[in-house]
Amino acid sequence: MCSDFYSLKLSLFVRNIIDLVKDLFFIFSLKCIAILLTPKVFFNPLSMDQSRYHPRNKLLEFFEEEGSYTTVRPSECLLNIGEKCDKVFLILSGGFVCQNYNPMVDRLRTINFHLELFHPIMTVIQSFFSDSISNCQLKAVMRSDVLVLQKGVILNALKEDDSLHKAYVEETIYALLAINEFHTKLITLTTKDMYHYLLKECPEIVRQIPAKYIAEFMGVTPEWLSRIR
Repeated sequence: MCSDFYSLKLSLFVRNIIDLVKDLFFIFSLKCIAILLTPKVFFNPLSMDQSRYHPRNKLLEFFEEEGSYTTVRPSECLLNIGEKCDKVFLILSGGFVCQNYNPMVDRLRTINFHLELFHPIMTVIQSFFSDSISNCQLKAVMRSDVLVLQKGVILNALKEDDSLHKAYVEETIYALLAINEFHTKLITLTTKDMYHYLLKECPEIVRQIPAKYIAEFMGVTPEWLSRIR
């Protein structure tokens, strides 16, 4: 039992390192794009306030003007495994989990949370940027209201509006940095310390996300999680 637990932790560590490298590649690519297209207004993402949750006003305005409103029922998926992700979503209320499918063990695993006040801009990064089939699903865990933006609408607007392009690149890099930081905590902290980190730094996750998804994210059983709560 103990060896299985540590094997699971090692497998999670390796997978998250691979995901981290992929995301850092996207960060590097986006920085190169920003330098080429907007050199005079390029920013240092490391100087950003990592505690803020909401996207910049320019992006909010763009979502409100060009996005379509939709309501999602609990357990309904905005994106299913095997589909291409060609949309970006802004959560107005409610919450979602991003679940990765591992065909080797035929199992879904929660790899991120999205709430109005935690990572509210949502997409499947790998599928969206590489135009590939998604191995993740975006599943509502409660009744949720979202704004939906099509990828084509975003790309066309970025060609015409330099200030929107700057805000988009900045928000994308911020989101990748925030996700990487979150996953780094999962890799480096003990399970107990990770849960205490969620309680202190991300209480909205503990309050709003069902415990079974938090346990799934941490790589433990719901019963094990209940003993440390």
